Amino acid sequence: MNSKQQLLKIVAALPKFGCGICLHRQSLAMEQLIPTDYLEQTPTIVVTGTDGKGSTSMLINGILMANQVQTGMFTSPHFLEFNERFQLGKTKVDYDTLLPAMQNVLKTTSNIEQQLNETFGVFEVLFLLALVVFHQNKAQVLIFEAGIGGRYDPVRLLKSKITALTSIALEHTALLGNSTELIAYDKLDACYPGGQTVVGCIEPALMAKIHAYSALKSTDIISAEKVNLQLTKDRLMLSLPGSKAIEINSPSKGPGMLFNMQTAIQACQTYFNENFLAGIPTGFAQACKIGIEATRIPGRFDKIGASPELYVDCAHTPNAYKLLFDIIKNEFEHTQVIFVVGASQGRDTEHLIEGVLRLGSGIIVTQASFKGADSKALYKLVNKKPAEKPIYWQADLKQALQQAKTMAQSINGLVFVVGGLFLAGEAAAIEQGLDTSSLYLY
Repeated sequence: MNSKQQLLKIVAALPKFGCGICLHRQSLAMEQLIPTDYLEQTPTIVVTGTDGKGSTSMLINGILMANQVQTGMFTSPHFLEFNERFQLGKTKVDYDTLLPAMQNVLKTTSNIEQQLNETFGVFEVLFLLALVVFHQNKAQVLIFEAGIGGRYDPVRLLKSKITALTSIALEHTALLGNSTELIAYDKLDACYPGGQTVVGCIEPALMAKIHAYSALKSTDIISAEKVNLQLTKDRLMLSLPGSKAIEINSPSKGPGMLFNMQTAIQACQTYFNENFLAGIPTGFAQACKIGIEATRIPGRFDKIGASPELYVDCAHTPNAYKLLFDIIKNEFEHTQVIFVVGASQGRDTEHLIEGVLRLGSGIIVTQASFKGADSKALYKLVNKKPAEKPIYWQADLKQALQQAKTMAQSINGLVFVVGGLFLAGEAAAIEQGLDTSSLYLY
């Protein structure tokens, strides 16, 4: 087996979750694997939230790179290739580097497991793997996307003084709480006392509670809306103090992307203000433009095929669906759209169904191979709604895509795949002729 195959075999064998709260064992592992002075002296930016964590992390990475900062970025999950999760600058860490680092991590975690009679979950191990690789390559700033929440997530151990909270919606309620308020408080705990949290797309009523909770921890809240980024007549204009307004031609149009860009820009401004006496560097606005324009975010309103045009999007929450279908309506007002639709297990489908019925000229219900919700059950839900358009069920995603393309070609339309990351990623893999059998491991 090559390095990639060996690494994926190791990852596939790891438990999905560890035993209870991970902070103690994770802290022990970090002490043994990473020199204390590296973690103390290397700034970190932690990104939490419901929607937009990955996109915001990638945008922060792009902006810092454009400012000549050597970054290490850890995100999860990946879209098409497992090592997308580990990036040094814009480069994915190769498997020949990841495999020996993983073997080193497992020696440490195995000893700790025996010592404590506990087990490490897969996200905990990958988190440690990222730290080891970033330390080996002397990354100057670490960008970490949180897994679930923040209070008990490994990212809390980074003691980050700069965090971003992208958005809040009901998710993982069994772990985080059954209200948006409780979920927000959990995610806010990713920020170290005395630090600063940049807050993106949050409703005003919840924002007031966020301010009150953060005051108890002596952490400051900075609204991403302080960044003057305006979308007017299809022109995205950035105006920062001391700089002329500048147009940004972003390749990404996905749901909430304007908020994600504002959050990323503000997080980077906060980083420079906190870590350099000179503050924000000269030419920061131009660097934002360069960084954002160079950042392609896979799976977010992503065109992956032509003749007919084929798009995918990873939206999976009610708010993300609302934003996505608004964009589809505006972008394709005069074009007929055939939707290939599915859902991940346990996800809300009401807003998904409403959107595809409202905007679609035809609908094919299917499911992803990994964590896909029962497509027959979804098909029944779609058919309960009155609709004067063809609605089909196709168990196999590859066949669903082919049927959708045929339908779109007959009406000079396009195909749009929507229903979560795993459906979007598998569709993109099929379009590229990739093997989908081990596309996702957890």
